[in-house]
Amino acid sequence: MPPRRFFLLLVYATTILFPLCAVAKTKPSPSALIAAGDQFRQNQRYKDAIDQYGKAIKLDKRHAKTYQYRADCELILGDYKRAVADAGKSIKLNPQDPDAFSLRARAYDQLKEYKQEKADLDRLITLQPNGSNLLLRAQTNLRLKDYAPVINDCNNAINSGLSRPELAQLYHLRSDAYKKLGKKREYEEELAKYNSLQP
Repeated sequence: MPPRRFFLLLVYATTILFPLCAVAKTKPSPSALIAAGDQFRQNQRYKDAIDQYGKAIKLDKRHAKTYQYRADCELILGDYKRAVADAGKSIKLNPQDPDAFSLRARAYDQLKEYKQEKADLDRLITLQPNGSNLLLRAQTNLRLKDYAPVINDCNNAINSGLSRPELAQLYHLRSDAYKKLGKKREYEEELAKYNSLQP
């Protein structure tokens, strides 16, 4: 091969081919993987979403929301223990995020681990005190047979702008708690309020 042709081939290889090879080997960024996972999650392809979030986590273990997104998919697929673990990792990275406590509480609920669920709901209510969260904690306290806190949470939730079905649920919970405490009159009053909200 003549030297001039060899030189031109060498220039072509270094300026065109080698950079193309480098681009082909470039790994996707964590944000691109998270975006892909979000798209899969939106399309209800939860296993694919989990895979993308897992790849993003391998590249960046410090992004709390990625663990949350993966936990949400795991919760939907019924993998509650993994959802608890991922929500826990999210909480370690950002202990002020109410969404992570809400996710883990839901997973604990599915596992029937009500004491852990209540602890997460306590923290959730500290971060995000609203009627819906108080209602969730009242349900958990009823399962734990801790009736006075059920009534207290229902009392605090009553004027918090709950929807009609949530309000009905609140009265039902309160009636159950009064019944367990042997307070017949209060039980009947709450049951009547519950019945008045039925369609």
